[in-house]
Amino acid sequence: MFTYIKNRLNTNQLSMPFSLRIGQRLRNLWPNLTIYQKMIMGYMLIVFMVVVVSIYTITILFRLNAISTTILSHDIAFIDMNKRMINSILSQDRTRENYLLLGDRLFLDSFQEKKKEMIRDITSLEGLAAAHKEREEIEFFKKVYFEYTNININTGTSRKQIDDMVKTLEGLTAYRGDVINKKMENSREIGGSAARLAVIISMIAFISAIALAFFITRSISEPIKRLQAETTIIAKGNFSRRIDISSRDEIGELAEAFNIMCYKLNELERLKSEFIANVSHEFRTPLTSLKEANNLMLDGIAGRTTEKQQRLLGIIREESDKLIKMIHDLLDLSKLEAGMVRYNFMPSDISIVIEKCVDEMRLLAEGKHIDMNMDIGERLPIVLMDSEKIKQVITNLLSNAVKFTPDGGRIIVKGFEEDANIRVEITDTGIGISKEDIGRIFDKFQQADTIINKKIRGTGLGLSIARHIMEAHKGSIWVESELGKGSSFIFLLPIK
Repeated sequence: MFTYIKNRLNTNQLSMPFSLRIGQRLRNLWPNLTIYQKMIMGYMLIVFMVVVVSIYTITILFRLNAISTTILSHDIAFIDMNKRMINSILSQDRTRENYLLLGDRLFLDSFQEKKKEMIRDITSLEGLAAAHKEREEIEFFKKVYFEYTNININTGTSRKQIDDMVKTLEGLTAYRGDVINKKMENSREIGGSAARLAVIISMIAFISAIALAFFITRSISEPIKRLQAETTIIAKGNFSRRIDISSRDEIGELAEAFNIMCYKLNELERLKSEFIANVSHEFRTPLTSLKEANNLMLDGIAGRTTEKQQRLLGIIREESDKLIKMIHDLLDLSKLEAGMVRYNFMPSDISIVIEKCVDEMRLLAEGKHIDMNMDIGERLPIVLMDSEKIKQVITNLLSNAVKFTPDGGRIIVKGFEEDANIRVEITDTGIGISKEDIGRIFDKFQQADTIINKKIRGTGLGLSIARHIMEAHKGSIWVESELGKGSSFIFLLPIK
């Protein structure tokens, strides 16, 4: 996406200020982005702000943790060491006094042991010292302490040495306590600043998210309002409307699809007009024939069922059949499109339905010397279907195959299980269908444009009715054909 954005940027405005140049480029770029890309850019901005806040917060937490660690591992330990050393000094002095009073050698050994412990504590205290003042005080303490311990234990010791050492350690404790207070105050300031900055950045991210949502919503809602207004006009029957939306996002694609839909509707309206004209003509011809035949019979020209009367009666019957079939197809298709057809789905054996259809059409095929055969797989699964509607589909396909197959041709009906479906194929050696017509022959009022079709006129509704029936059965229907080499009409019925 970044490469796409880079390629879209206008590089001919280098003389403009950088901020204005970037703003102009973004304004030019925005309509050419998809909604997905717009949302990604917005989310990336928000994520960037969240990452900045997170990194800053983590940095502050590390600083606060470092301060806390320093206080716990150094400052508190330094103060505890001072307190322990004060107790050690006082205990060591009591041991010396007990030795002088009682003369017990055990007190002398204890005195020397406490001295070793004190030397170790002094070394540890030096390691914990952080300020120059602390190191100076520790040096003074060492000097006084070694003076105190190096004097002959049997001689008297100045009380001032003990007081000096205790006061030195208490001073170090108080000094380090002040250091801890300053660190705590610094921690509070750092935490407060971090909280304020986090709130500011969060507010910026929140405002940016609202602005982004507003602009994206507006870029979607405005074109949709225009589409809605145009759809209202189209609903009134005006199919000449067009929408010009400059954006290249999904809404722009929707507008383009809308324009294509308007064109298709315009074409369908034209086809409907042609259909009505054709139907009117088809209605008028049989009705006229019926009327003239009846007039002739009423005038007594035919006489008693003479050969001429039989011919006229045959005309009446033929035209009546054409009219009735046309009306039935129109009514069936109208009901199918309106969803008013009720299906009687029952577990049925499609093999029986295929055999019945073939038997009914065999006589018509034999009249054209067409060889009609069946190739049905053994024990086809029972499927849930409306047998009468499936029979209507098969009969329609067989009728077309006989109608458009020349004399002496061949028709094969196959039925077998394929994956989770039953596949039925009706293959003929007829005139075939061109590639241009294959895509539209299942539309209503559409027929393949061939010389034979021009002689054999129909309503063009049979295949459209078959498609509706198959869709109601959750199946599918299509044709595989090559002009001049025959056709194969195939439909699938799901087993479950």
